[in-house]
Amino acid sequence: MRWVLPLSLVACSGSGGDAQKHEAPPATAPPVGVSSPAAPVEPLQFGAPPAVVAKPATPVRLWNARPGVPLARVFATEDGSAAVSIDESNHARLWPSLDGKREPYVLPLTTPVEAVINRDGDGYSIAALDESGGFEVIVVSADGVMTSHVRREPEPGVEIAVSRGDGFLVLHRDQTLEHLDKRGARIGSLLPQPGSHVVKLLHRNGRTLALVRKRDGLRGQWIATDTLAWGDESPKLRVDLSKVFLSPDHKRLATLETLPDALLDRSGAQVLLVDLDTGAAKPLLNKLSMNGPMGVPIGFAADQRVIIAFSDFELSTVEWWKPSGHSNAVIGGMNYHLEFVAVDQAVVTDTNVIAFAEHDLAVMRPNTATAPSELRYLGYRITRTRGIKPTPAGVVATIGGSAYLLDDNARVAKRVPTLETIPFGKDLALIKFTARDWGEPVIGVSNFIDPEWIEGSKIKRKSQDSTPRIALFDLATKKELQRWPTARRIYFEPTSQLMAIDRGTKAFFARFDATTRKFGDEHTIASGGSEIVLLDPALAGGNVAMLVRQRGKTIEVRTLRDLAAEPPAPTTLTGTLEATDRAGRLYVRDDTDTVVVYGGKEPVRLTGLTKWRVRPHPNGTQVAAFARSRLMLLGERGDDKWAVGFPGISDVAWSPDGALVALSGDLAKLDAATGRVVAAQCGWSFGLRISAREPSDFPSTNETLCDH
Repeated sequence: MRWVLPLSLVACSGSGGDAQKHEAPPATAPPVGVSSPAAPVEPLQFGAPPAVVAKPATPVRLWNARPGVPLARVFATEDGSAAVSIDESNHARLWPSLDGKREPYVLPLTTPVEAVINRDGDGYSIAALDESGGFEVIVVSADGVMTSHVRREPEPGVEIAVSRGDGFLVLHRDQTLEHLDKRGARIGSLLPQPGSHVVKLLHRNGRTLALVRKRDGLRGQWIATDTLAWGDESPKLRVDLSKVFLSPDHKRLATLETLPDALLDRSGAQVLLVDLDTGAAKPLLNKLSMNGPMGVPIGFAADQRVIIAFSDFELSTVEWWKPSGHSNAVIGGMNYHLEFVAVDQAVVTDTNVIAFAEHDLAVMRPNTATAPSELRYLGYRITRTRGIKPTPAGVVATIGGSAYLLDDNARVAKRVPTLETIPFGKDLALIKFTARDWGEPVIGVSNFIDPEWIEGSKIKRKSQDSTPRIALFDLATKKELQRWPTARRIYFEPTSQLMAIDRGTKAFFARFDATTRKFGDEHTIASGGSEIVLLDPALAGGNVAMLVRQRGKTIEVRTLRDLAAEPPAPTTLTGTLEATDRAGRLYVRDDTDTVVVYGGKEPVRLTGLTKWRVRPHPNGTQVAAFARSRLMLLGERGDDKWAVGFPGISDVAWSPDGALVALSGDLAKLDAATGRVVAAQCGWSFGLRISAREPSDFPSTNETLCDH
């Protein structure tokens, strides 16, 4: 894994959440825990590369995440159904489908620069090379679980890898060819023939051609399909090794030839088709105009057409040319459809052409007899979370102007109407509706609500539906069960089933009855503008609520045990209130460096908290604190439990299962015992779209939390 962030997220090296509901359990160890180095079975020597031995491994669920850095390379299965991308910081992602239904997975590869992807049943086998010649193979199941990860040391090093149907064919720096299965285990090896040097491997449609430099020049030599052995040899060939592609029928190569100055056209080069039987090379020309395509070849389609890419920013073009010299499909050009697409880095498959535009994949298909040419962009549209807050049913996050309840892996579980929603019980929620909830969508307004989503009816009486109010809602049926006049804030405590509504000078309390599915036993108390804090009676000595009011540097506290009785006289504390918990403790900023915890047997002083913000566990046994790029956990006596670096952290919330959810634009769930990130979510609103984002919409070029 390539570590970039200082100290931080060492624990993030592996397991994470998935957008889908999978049966496999979440990972309990980082991906490095399933990686096993390939151990040589004999001393390393020329001509005998070490066999790959995959050790037993614990499956690890991979994270889904947007690319944080612009993409630099893309690789695909031969059928064009899945792809692997590598970004400018050498982070890799597996795109398991290109239909917009499945998000990409982050692959824990070591600074890859090349990749090969194979189908492995309904899963995937990915081989990757790094700049030093290191080689590794990852196997990922259909539901995003990494079941195997084998690493090879960069000696003797791998130069080239291609798919071979049943696995991979790799060329070592010592010129040994090695056949590996889909888990990286060696099947066999092949030595080069005397006086020859393999410089390129090309594979297409079940056959592999080695381009071999011999004493008399460059030739193609087939590698047998049923065994690892040298096959037939071609005549001498004239090709550009940086741009050479094998046709699916194995009859020709497409390559690029630089023209001498006297023949230079606008591109300075011409596309050549090389016959593998005769070695003859002829330019790809239109027989009527005698002009060739402008651009470079990037591969062959399944029907033998040559794909030509012309890269010119606004005027970039992809064309499909028949070997006879006729162009019959084009995308881009004067319509600017490929303005941001790196067409010269595209990969050609049997069914499509896959390129990239900044952080998105661009998937192109040529016209047919019944359908026009098609360009679609695959990626995320929302890149940051705005806020998080704890609720009895889980943490609620504001994403792209809407509110969502997160699941146990810090991923979106379901939408809730507004950020001021308190989900509790099964499909029940308390919701504060405001007048702006019924207006037109406004970017950045987290409280926006879609009336049709809530009410389920296209015809509504605005006088009734747009009423500002507090409502008890059944989220499953989208029906309102009970309502109260609007107020400043609402609260709910699951242990006592008590609801509180802050009406400024008065506090309204009601208790939920699970039998009737309504709130009753109502009480109103003069609060004098105090903040309401609901308590867990088992943790707070039988108390059910507190009224807390900040007056300058003085805090007035009234503790409520019997809601039918008059509130007691206030107790006063000095300082600034930072937080409260359900056990009745108050966290008071005494000075710049110190937070004092009141409510236990004696006050506890937490020092060294200059510019730190505290988020106590609801039961008061632990305190999470965060500052710029740092997160730590303290015990209830102020003892340090752990501290980690966490760049960009802006908030923390405790989930009902006792884990921490951290917000840094992205979302991460941390194990409260160790500080290790066990799940993450980076990027939202994933899908397949007909248009690229405008430049202003491109996310920043920062690596995501999920990259580490």
